[in-house]
Amino acid sequence: MSRGLGQLQRAIVGCVGEAAEPATVESMRWAVYERMKKPPIAINGDLPSEWNTSFGRAINNLASESRSLLVIEKRHMASLEECIVHYPGKTLQAPVRRLRQELLPALYEWTQEKYGASPHYSAADNEEYFLKRVSADRVNLLRREWVRLESLMRPSFTSLGPDDLFLLFAKGRSLFQGIDVTSRCSVAEMVQRCCRSDILPEPVANQLRAFSGRFLSATAAGSLTLKSFVHEFANVPSRGQCSLRKDT
Repeated sequence: MSRGLGQLQRAIVGCVGEAAEPATVESMRWAVYERMKKPPIAINGDLPSEWNTSFGRAINNLASESRSLLVIEKRHMASLEECIVHYPGKTLQAPVRRLRQELLPALYEWTQEKYGASPHYSAADNEEYFLKRVSADRVNLLRREWVRLESLMRPSFTSLGPDDLFLLFAKGRSLFQGIDVTSRCSVAEMVQRCCRSDILPEPVANQLRAFSGRFLSATAAGSLTLKSFVHEFANVPSRGQCSLRKDT
């Protein structure tokens, strides 16, 4: 007979159950520490390493096959909003966490201004960056899928056809077939335009949407956009420490 949940494990399960959206281990280790009324952390202190170790052990036990009370998904943060919520908890240092809690929302507000900060790289730049870093086998598969899809879309295209479909053809051939064409549009953007405007038959549009998601998922695209914001906020050298840009 297995033992029941301990006090720490019950607090973790309660924290997850009350969360309006998926929680992160890093954020919960701070929240549960405060919930369990542990000794206050000094203004320049650290979250105790003993607590961090115990918390990690409790999380792993709850996610183990014998318990299966939690499911842990490991992925990159997919938006600036997620970064604001979860990144502060990744440090064990109270002053660093507090600084991130103050700084990150201010940076987000800056991105919402009319002439505020925008991603350093465009969605099209991010697609090209991503494609250069996938395996050759994956590139060949995407190329074959694109050629097949283009054959399905071609009957909808005429010399007097819509510009959106022409731009999608040009971008697709540039990315997946190596044709020397420059386009500021992203595949995801052009797929949305073409599918939204009823240019294509619905079965073809559905296949095109699915292809776009297989090429670069929404989570992966969001993660690249977040990195683009980081490059806009900070100087990011290939080696050494980052530093905030003057405007930031």
